[in-house]
Amino acid sequence: MKKEEFSSLIQLPFLLDGATGSNLMAAGMPRGVCTETWVRDQKAYVDAGSQAVYSPTFGAYRISLSMHCL
Repeated sequence: MKKEEFSSLIQLPFLLDGATGSNLMAAGMPRGVCTETWVRDQKAYVDAGSQAVYSPTFGAYRISLSMHCL
């Protein structure tokens, strides 16, 4: 990726993937919820001015998401 391409990415909020489950639980995410949906619905990071939000995708597969009617 060229520097210009990367610069264009960081001008808008975007999602990143990473091991964030422990931090999400510390932030109030209850056990048993669909993590991907919970993260999507939280606005605190964006309201605080974050341009990058890590999104957990470990459970983002058909069987797991079907348990949450997704």
